[in-house]
Amino acid sequence: GLRLALADRDARVRQAACHGVGLTADRSAVAQLLARLDDESPRVRREAAQALGQLNAGEASAGLANVAAGDDAALAHAVVLSLIETSSPETLLALLPRAPLAGRVSVLLALDRVASDRLPAHEVFQAIRNLDFPQRDVMVGLALRHPQWGEEASAYLTE
Repeated sequence: GLRLALADRDARVRQAACHGVGLTADRSAVAQLLARLDDESPRVRREAAQALGQLNAGEASAGLANVAAGDDAALAHAVVLSLIETSSPETLLALLPRAPLAGRVSVLLALDRVASDRLPAHEVFQAIRNLDFPQRDVMVGLALRHPQWGEEASAYLTE
C-alpha cells in the first residue's frame, strides 16, 4: 500500500504516498518518511516533512532539524510546522548545537513559537552573522520581534 509507494520511482507517487501516510496516521512509516526528507524531489521532501508533523512523530525531530530548506520557502515552512508539532522546547534546545546552520533556522523559528522566552538570543545573532540571504533576513525578522534583546543586538552591531 502506501508504505510501498513511498519508495516508488515516480516522484508524484512518492509525494501522494507521503500525503496519504499523514492523513491515515500510519506511524509505522516514520522511518520511511524520514528517508524521504532527502528525496531528490522538493515536493516529496515537503510532503514528508508535513506528514511527520501530522503524525506528531517526536522521533523525527533530529531528522527535521537536519533538513536544509535553502530557498524553498514551502519546505522551510513545512519543517518549522512539523518541529512545532513534534518537539518540546527541551528537544528543540538540545537540537540547536547539533543541527547544521541551515537547519538551525528552522529550530530557532519553531522554538520561538513554542517557547519564545527560552529562545537564546546569541544563537539568533550567530545565525544572522553566518547566514546568507534569504535566511539571514528571516533571522533578522525574528530578532526584531524580541525588543528585550537590545543589549545582545548592540553587542552584535559593535562586533
